[in-house]
Amino acid sequence: YMFDKETQNDYFWSPTYVGGINTDFIYNYADAQMAYAKWFNTPEERHRQMLGFKRYMERFFSYTDGEYNGIKLDGSGVHHSNAYNNYMYAYKTAANVVHYLKDTKFKVNVDNYKIFRDAVYMQYVQSNDDGVQALSTSGRNPHIRTRQFGSSELKRLAIAGGEILGLATADPILAGLHNSVYGADTVFNYTTETPVGEGFYQVNHAHAGTYRKDNWLTFNRGFTYYSWGAEIYVGRNRYGRYQSYGALEVIYPGSKYSGNGFDVGSWDWRFNPGATTLNIPWTELYAPYTRVDERQQKNFAGSLSFAKKGSEVLTNNYGSYGMFAMDFHEDASYNNNFRFKKSTFYLDDMIVCLGSNISNSNPKETITTLYQRAANKGSVTVNGEPQPGDETYSGASNNWVISNYKTGFYVVSSDATLKVKKEIQKTPNHDQTDPSNDGSSNNPVSHYTGYLDHGISPSNKEYEYIMKPATNTSEMGDLHSTMTGESRPYEVHQKDQNAHILEYKSQNIWGYAFFSAVSNLNYSDVKSVDAQCLLMTKYDGSNTVLVSIVDPDLGFKKNSTSPSTQKVKQVTFNGEWNLKDSYPGVQKISSSATETIIQFTLKDGLSKEIELVNTNTLVSKDFVKDNFSIYPNPMKNILNIRNLLKAKTYAIFDALGKNIRKRQLINGTSINLSDINNGMYFITFYNKNDEKITKKIIISK
Repeated sequence: YMFDKETQNDYFWSPTYVGGINTDFIYNYADAQMAYAKWFNTPEERHRQMLGFKRYMERFFSYTDGEYNGIKLDGSGVHHSNAYNNYMYAYKTAANVVHYLKDTKFKVNVDNYKIFRDAVYMQYVQSNDDGVQALSTSGRNPHIRTRQFGSSELKRLAIAGGEILGLATADPILAGLHNSVYGADTVFNYTTETPVGEGFYQVNHAHAGTYRKDNWLTFNRGFTYYSWGAEIYVGRNRYGRYQSYGALEVIYPGSKYSGNGFDVGSWDWRFNPGATTLNIPWTELYAPYTRVDERQQKNFAGSLSFAKKGSEVLTNNYGSYGMFAMDFHEDASYNNNFRFKKSTFYLDDMIVCLGSNISNSNPKETITTLYQRAANKGSVTVNGEPQPGDETYSGASNNWVISNYKTGFYVVSSDATLKVKKEIQKTPNHDQTDPSNDGSSNNPVSHYTGYLDHGISPSNKEYEYIMKPATNTSEMGDLHSTMTGESRPYEVHQKDQNAHILEYKSQNIWGYAFFSAVSNLNYSDVKSVDAQCLLMTKYDGSNTVLVSIVDPDLGFKKNSTSPSTQKVKQVTFNGEWNLKDSYPGVQKISSSATETIIQFTLKDGLSKEIELVNTNTLVSKDFVKDNFSIYPNPMKNILNIRNLLKAKTYAIFDALGKNIRKRQLINGTSINLSDINNGMYFITFYNKNDEKITKKIIISK
């Protein structure tokens, strides 16, 4: 009777059904629904039932809109109106069903299989080989924190995938992943090991990003008004409010405890790594209702991958570099004036973390946690010296600390105080319903914790630190020498309520977290944006700029299945540029010698990545040689010119496009600009055929 009723639903038989399928339905009885076809008496009825079941599974393996259950365009799996890694039990049953249907006329079609493959692959992107996931992905199950997909399911799906794709082997993507994580299996007829690729993955349906390098990964997460950051039930996760307050967790190989120092019975729920929180009593942190979805008042939280790698899986998500940002305003039912803005930039082996506008009126400490780990291995080092106990370090100078799990934190001087401690933690269990019990009766475990103290009732406080996983004292000492010298690896150009802007010097990469529209920038190639977005650029030193942009705000409505709303963003670049190619949803609006406006149409938290080509590449070789250059730049008084032929005149424009000089070029190898004030300008050279070439110059005397 139950299966008969279930198979009468629209998502089973309606030819026009659009919407999600509850992941609980798939997990609990999709395989039994398939077997139910045998219940029917005639071959025709059984055949009809199996055709309906095939369509049912393919609908589950399709992208869903809004907060519908199911798979999203970035590979996220959604349950309870949120990307919910820890709850994707349905994938296990679904993988088994795909395997059962292989070699039959009811097998899943190729496109739907690839959608499911992306979703499964994302589960491995966000966990280590032992299946450990970030605390911020665990929802109401902080005691579990484990990937809900294992060796047997991956094996079956890889075998079925090979047959669906028409291969003589198992699906190379999943078979290679299995070989890397669990060991090779002869049944695959494929022996190559292909671990999850290193680099950055944007996951904006989770308002998150993950970065993988060497043998570690990080997970950075926020939340919004429409997507919760913590799920709290009657007897689950009662103190979990701060799970996603900009959490940034490093996950190393091994289990939750022995490999990562996480003990759920003694975890201090106020000190989640990366999160900016309040150090309040348990009675205040305890969830005020039996069922709470923790939300905030802002909708800007997510990530951007950059320098896309062209992967066959998660193509839009995956790049070499990336960034994360979050604009936060706490739910008014807690603290209506608790606010902050934060950003994170993932740059090779260096992760730069910025915070600004940290404010609230609470008379307790406001903190940003660097690390919390059980003291089950190693020790802590601060500024090169062992630190066995509690200590406080002034923010008047730079400090660096290495946690007992060998994660380095280089804290740049600010108004925040660095505090480190080692203590036996007695905390309430996540399911404890009496907040007045401080956990003294629980099993206490010693922990190391390091954090930044922003003080009591802070107003517009900030921080800046570098995180280096799997480091040592030698590397951190070298970083200290670099950071206190004249060749810092990066420069923070802006860190305020409007934008966080960082330049990664060695790679000519810029990262921009725009929390609002910003105009008249004079740092780099980007001049202005007309709305909030994340943006990264890389200038190749000659004629091309790589640009990636995303709006992490999906435009959802709270508890709604309405689809993501389309956003149009305009970015103004300094100088004259052309699109290198034709890009869907991208167009050049206008251009002049001083600025070019590019319009991007964005949706679903997916990014657009394009290349811009300087119009200088269009000039003839008898005017400009390939190695044309101007130097020094920045300059003081004299600008030297190399390999510019037959130029007759030059003009100088300021950052707003105003022509401040136009003269004959008397000397073709240098120009005296000593009478021009400091600032950013554009110099354009012209020949007799009105061909022109423009370069940006910085005058700094």
